[in-house]
Amino acid sequence: MNHTELYLRFGISSGALQNLAEELLEEEEGWEDFNHIGIVEGTDQTRRSQPDLIAYQKNGKEVYIQVTKDSTKGKMFNDLKES
Repeated sequence: MNHTELYLRFGISSGALQNLAEELLEEEEGWEDFNHIGIVEGTDQTRRSQPDLIAYQKNGKEVYIQVTKDSTKGKMFNDLKES
């Protein structure tokens, strides 16, 4: 069982899930920098109404990343609308 599956199966805080998303994306080619605008500094708490991460690709594109543990229908769409 890999670490990602363990995190998701046994629970992970919202902030830790954002960090995990960044770690997984850092393993992929093409990413340059990440900015955690959706996390409260020094905690594992997240901010409402903001994208979780802003990532910058090496080609100059800025990508907004939304991460959630909530599988409620429409949750991701509503989060993005609030952002």
